[in-house]
Amino acid sequence: EVWALDTGRFLSNLRYRWSWLRRLRRAGFAKVIHPVHSRVFLLGDALVRATNAAERIAPEGDCTNERRLKRLSDRWYSRLIPETSRQSMELLRHAEFMRGLGLSGFVARVPELPFSKAAPEFRSVSKPYAVLFVGGSWEGRVWRANNFGDIGRRLRECGVNVVLSGDPLARIQATKTLDCLNGNAIDL
Repeated sequence: EVWALDTGRFLSNLRYRWSWLRRLRRAGFAKVIHPVHSRVFLLGDALVRATNAAERIAPEGDCTNERRLKRLSDRWYSRLIPETSRQSMELLRHAEFMRGLGLSGFVARVPELPFSKAAPEFRSVSKPYAVLFVGGSWEGRVWRANNFGDIGRRLRECGVNVVLSGDPLARIQATKTLDCLNGNAIDL
């Protein structure tokens, strides 16, 4: 069963927030797993705490966004799974977390995704390639197009094909990045 939570509304609307916290408390969960490395105190940690589950598991994490609250929210978990590396790609972090849960043979691997009919130009991308996601969840997190262009040029110099991707709001950023790359990328 999937419960769809509007995170923006959860953070800004007190009535909506309280209804969710009550719903989670009443659900009677015995175990909650929160697999997020950079936990958010007022969102994920608050939701986990509201469950009042006997077993609450999360990665040790870094709470980069709210370091001062990490000590407090760490106490809301019955088990924090240690991480061996502070600097690691998400795929490897999640694999380490899964092994910490007891799946000792779990190995990180690139997912195999079926080709979409909506993106036939992707089939023409030859390996090796790198995908640059040029958007962000809010404008303050969006890297400048010339920075993506610099990275893209370096990748091209190493023989790596460049693919640009993002949500529809990243369209302008993708166009600017493509210009910085003199058209030497596939824009998806």
